[in-house]
Amino acid sequence: MKTTFSLLKQGEKVLLFPEGGRYSGKTLHPLEPGIGFLAYKSLAPIIPIYISGACDVWGKTRKFPKLFGKVTCHIGPPILPATYSPMDKKAFMKKVVQDAEASLTNLQNKARL
Repeated sequence: MKTTFSLLKQGEKVLLFPEGGRYSGKTLHPLEPGIGFLAYKSLAPIIPIYISGACDVWGKTRKFPKLFGKVTCHIGPPILPATYSPMDKKAFMKKVVQDAEASLTNLQNKARL
């Protein structure tokens, strides 16, 4: 976490998988609260990205990816933690996680169309 905060303070970009791991299947798992904590401490914008097709191309049990397959990144509008700054810490963190989950669910639904 310290390294992540340091990178964000330096203006670097950090990639996180807020579900806490890599899952097979097509359902979103609940997001871990760490993304809300990072947003609270750093106020760095969050860019929600939903990746579709990755499990089909390179599942956890496969040694190598399929040669032909389609992996697509769906990018949502940024979540700006500074807009939640009037809230107390607990409410702030909860709202960021809720908004990130809603955004990822929306991107997932659009990916299925």
